[in-house]
Amino acid sequence: MRAADGRGPLFWAHEFSLDALVDALVDAGADPEAKDAGGKTPKQMPKAPPLTFEVPEDEDEYDPFEDYVEVMGGDGALKAEVGAHDEM
Repeated sequence: MRAADGRGPLFWAHEFSLDALVDALVDAGADPEAKDAGGKTPKQMPKAPPLTFEVPEDEDEYDPFEDYVEVMGGDGALKAEVGAHDEM
């Protein structure tokens, strides 16, 4: 299955340098010479920057649920829209 641009899992695995997934997809029958709507093969995909996450120096101060607690009421009702990707 592929997206409207002709790219599918094998393209994304190459883009994110997921070599084990590339191997598994090819072993399962994915065509390594398939072309997207622009005529590129999976190997020609530009590499995405590495995904990173930095924990504050004092890890005791980090609370991964802080944003969730700020927008959810005690009854679980959403109080505000979460901007989880505002930093991007």
